[in-house]
Amino acid sequence: MKIRSLAPALAAALLTASLAACATDQEKVVLVPTASALEQCKAALLNAEPPQTTIPLCQRAASTPGIDPAAHLYLGQALLSGGLRPEAKAEYALYISLTGAPDAAVTLAKLQIEDGELTQAQVLVEHTLSHNPSYVEAHELLGEIGRLRHDCRLALAGYDGALRLSPGYGPAMEGKALLLRTVGCAAPAAPVIKGGPTLQGGAKALRPDQW
Repeated sequence: MKIRSLAPALAAALLTASLAACATDQEKVVLVPTASALEQCKAALLNAEPPQTTIPLCQRAASTPGIDPAAHLYLGQALLSGGLRPEAKAEYALYISLTGAPDAAVTLAKLQIEDGELTQAQVLVEHTLSHNPSYVEAHELLGEIGRLRHDCRLALAGYDGALRLSPGYGPAMEGKALLLRTVGCAAPAAPVIKGGPTLQGGAKALRPDQW
């Protein structure tokens, strides 16, 4: 399966933007007892604390009334690091329902693909594209879903959609090549542009108004 395991990369993909300001690579965030539950959760994730530390902190943050919806994203990451995939996916889904965040939707779809939940992943990606039609990675992911389902139409539409938006986009080029090589799909033939009728004997072609 072309989709690689995402658990080690999810923190970098989803949490970097919101956590990068908390510390540099040389710093370690201190878990301050008086800090908010959300701040403690974020600090634990940034420090790569073990799941037995991060999960309770993030659960407490996510259960706080009126909390930033990102708490569900952080809890999802903590649960995923502890191998609790169904619970993690539920938190990602809740975060997406509250924010509509396309990056989180793509991440959840990748987890669903890894778990063989192709129908759910397709619905999620198509919904994401309906609101974010220029999201290159979502198009490519739709191609992946089509390839795994041996659905040539869906796969080619996804890969080609990504390549139209970003010519030379590596994952789409690789996926499409794999599709054509292993699944047996045929790329659409290029349209043949025919000239108009010619005069007898191969003389100069007639203008359209002379046909």
